[in-house]
Amino acid sequence: REAAAQNKVLAGICMMPALLAEAGVLKGRQATCNINEQYVLEQFGAVLSGSDPVRDGKIVTASFEGAEKFGWLIAEALAE
Repeated sequence: REAAAQNKVLAGICMMPALLAEAGVLKGRQATCNINEQYVLEQFGAVLSGSDPVRDGKIVTASFEGAEKFGWLIAEALAE
């Protein structure tokens, strides 16, 4: 929550985006995660994206299938 409040880059892959959602940092944001945890994202107000991975501002999320592009999106967010 502190990182999000400070507008820092946040990233989560596989089931980690569910923890970000529970922390409240994905509310109203495009996000994705492992299929088994997608209900958690929706439960805590994230907008489930059809993309994998997905970047919404400085937040990058992915399922385990999107690992390589996930890394590139994190690098892109850090470079800005």
